[in-house]
Amino acid sequence: MLSKEADTLLALKPHPHICRLLAFLTDDALGVQCLVMEYIPGPDLLTYLQQYRASNPTQSGLPAQEVIAHGIALCDALAHLHNAPTPIIFRDIKPDNIIRRDVDQQIVLVDFGIARPSNSATARLYASKDFAAPEQLAMDDAEPSADIYAAGSTLYYLLSGVSHRQRSPGEYARLRTEQRDLYAIIDKATNADARKRYTDAREMRQALEQLHDGRLAAPGASTMTPAPRARPTTRSQAATVPNGAIPPRTVMVDAGGQGHYRTIGEALARCPAGFTIVMWPGTYKESLMIDRTVRIEGAGDRDSVRIEAARGPAVTAMSRDVTIVNLTLVGPPTTGYAVDIPQGNALLQGCAITSHSASCIAIHGRDAAPTLQQCEIEARSPDDSGVIFYDSAQGTVRDCRVSGRVRSVIAILGQAHPHLYRCRIAGGAGSGILIAQGSGGKVEECIVEGHAKCGIFIAEGSAPVIYSCVVRGNKEGIFFL
Repeated sequence: MLSKEADTLLALKPHPHICRLLAFLTDDALGVQCLVMEYIPGPDLLTYLQQYRASNPTQSGLPAQEVIAHGIALCDALAHLHNAPTPIIFRDIKPDNIIRRDVDQQIVLVDFGIARPSNSATARLYASKDFAAPEQLAMDDAEPSADIYAAGSTLYYLLSGVSHRQRSPGEYARLRTEQRDLYAIIDKATNADARKRYTDAREMRQALEQLHDGRLAAPGASTMTPAPRARPTTRSQAATVPNGAIPPRTVMVDAGGQGHYRTIGEALARCPAGFTIVMWPGTYKESLMIDRTVRIEGAGDRDSVRIEAARGPAVTAMSRDVTIVNLTLVGPPTTGYAVDIPQGNALLQGCAITSHSASCIAIHGRDAAPTLQQCEIEARSPDDSGVIFYDSAQGTVRDCRVSGRVRSVIAILGQAHPHLYRCRIAGGAGSGILIAQGSGGKVEECIVEGHAKCGIFIAEGSAPVIYSCVVRGNKEGIFFL
C-alpha cells in the first residue's frame, strides 16, 4: 500500500458501519507495512452464522429479515465509501470481514487490507474467490460494482449457508420459491455483467428496505440476540398520522410533507416514550429538548440530515436513555452549544457536530454520563472547546475525531472524570486536552497531534490516567503545571 493511499483511508469520515482506521505504520528496514484499525468486540458473520446453525440445527442460514437488515447496513457502509471525496472500493467483502458488534448487534465492515481509492495504481489485487466479482478474478480494475457483487454474494451465504457459486440449480430454485423477492435482489447484485447490477449501493439498499417494510413474509424468530434495527419504512410508504391518533412505534419525519410529521419537535410532542424517529434528508431548523426515551436516526448520508439550532442548543438531552444516530448537528448562530447534556446516559453515534459560537458539546453535572461514539466533532469558536466536561460530569468519548483551532479541543474541568478512548484529537490553537485542577479521568489509546501549544495540559491537583497514547507534532507534548 502506498502512503498516499493510506492517507486517503485515514481521512475517511467516521461511519457507524465502518471500523475506524487509526494509523499507517511502516518499517522500511523490514519491508513491513501495517494499517492499524480499531478493535471491535464481537464475532465476524461467518462465526456468527456457525453459532446460529449450532443453536438451530434445522436452519441452514440466518432468518431472512436479519439478513435484510445486515444488507441494508452493509449498503450504507458501501455508499459511504463509494461517495467519499476520493471514492474507495473495499474489494474484499465477505462474512469474515464483517463484525457483528457485541454492544448493539450492528454490523461493522473491517479489514481494509486491500481496500484502495478507485484511482489507485495498485488496484489489481486478489480477493476471496467465493465472493469476488468475475472481473476481479480476471484481475481487471475493480469498480464500485465489484463491491455490489460481493455484497450480494455475502447475503446469499448468510441466507443459505453456502457460496452462491457452489449451489446446485435445483437447490437455488427451491430457495427462490421460499423467498423470491430477496433472491431476486441477490440475483441482480451478482449478475456476471456489471452493467446489469444495481447502479450503486444506494439503489440496492432501497430494494432491501422495501422488503424490510413488510413485502417479505417474516421468518421464524431467531433464538440468538435480536437482529440490528434497520430503517423501517420508505418515503413513498410514509403516511400522515390522523390528528390525535397514536403513531406507530417508528415514525418518519420529512420537511417536505411525505412523512408522518414535518418537524422533529412535533414528533417528540405527539409520540410516547420508547419510539424511533427516522429523519429523511433535509435541514431542520429546530432546538430540541428531549426528556424521554427515544431513538432519532438519520436516513441516508449523515451530511444530508441536519439539525441546525434555531435558538439554544440543537439538542438538549435530559433523559437517561436517548440515542441519536447518523445526524449532523449545528449549534446556534449566537451563543450556545450544539449539544447540551446536563444529565442522563445519552448515546450519540456516527454524528457530525459543530458550533461557531460556543463549545460543540457540553457535558456537565454529576448525573451526566453520556457516550459519544464514532462522531466527528469540529469546534469553530476560538475561545471554546470541541467537548467540555465540568461540574463532576463523567462519560465516554470513544473512537471520535475532535478538532478545531480553539483554546482547548477537549476541556476537563470542575472535578469531571471522563474516559477518552481511541480518539484522534487534533489541530488546536492551544492544547489538545486540558485537565484542570481537581479533575481527572482516563485518556487511553488516543492520538493527540498538531496543537499549537501542547498535546495534553495537566494542572497541579489533577489526577488523570494517561495510557498507551500517541502524542506527536505539538509544540510541547505533555505539559505539567
